[in-house]
Amino acid sequence: LAARALCNTDTALALFPAGTANVFSREMGFRQNFDHALHVLKTGRTRKVDLFAFNGQPFLQMAGIGADGRSVELTTWEMKKKWKAFAYVIAGARAFTERQPFLTLTTDDGRVLEGRSIIFGNGRRYGGPMKLFAEANNEDGLLDAVVFKHAAPSIIRESLLALVHGGFHSLRYGGFEYVRMTEGQVAAIGHAACELDGDYAGDAPVQITRAGKLKVFAP
Repeated sequence: LAARALCNTDTALALFPAGTANVFSREMGFRQNFDHALHVLKTGRTRKVDLFAFNGQPFLQMAGIGADGRSVELTTWEMKKKWKAFAYVIAGARAFTERQPFLTLTTDDGRVLEGRSIIFGNGRRYGGPMKLFAEANNEDGLLDAVVFKHAAPSIIRESLLALVHGGFHSLRYGGFEYVRMTEGQVAAIGHAACELDGDYAGDAPVQITRAGKLKVFAP
């Protein structure tokens, strides 16, 4: 909500890492404590990062459609309080037992990619400290996406390989496609839940747009 309000203004967003995974603050280089956040605020240094949006809802760092979105949809507040970040693993195990939707991503430059699940990165990190998007940069005006061609076993295998090889990138081949885009849309056959920065954000279809720039206090 704060990012949406401050997008394309000269007012800077101050980050305090108090969430379950704090992915965006990690991406920006914050240590995971309030003292460091206060120190950053006092220095007054800022950066301008890109904001993208699903159906008009901006997100800072990451988004997902399909298995990832469904995992977040199934993760309750009570689970987060009890299990912390492991709550997403528990919900993900359940999501992967369900039938995966069929997704079609069409980018603004005319590329059409089909798969079972899609994750989007406005930075390298996804789901905590994991660096899954090797080519992503939140100041370059581009949104990176990984389209998984097949269902659960392939998604798990490709994700583990990505962690070993420094993330997904366009030079690696497998059961996925890596694409960089500015805008696009995702159509779905079947229930395709969406998540934005770790929160459930409705279901596909989705219109992906570049919302603009956000000024953020940074180390």
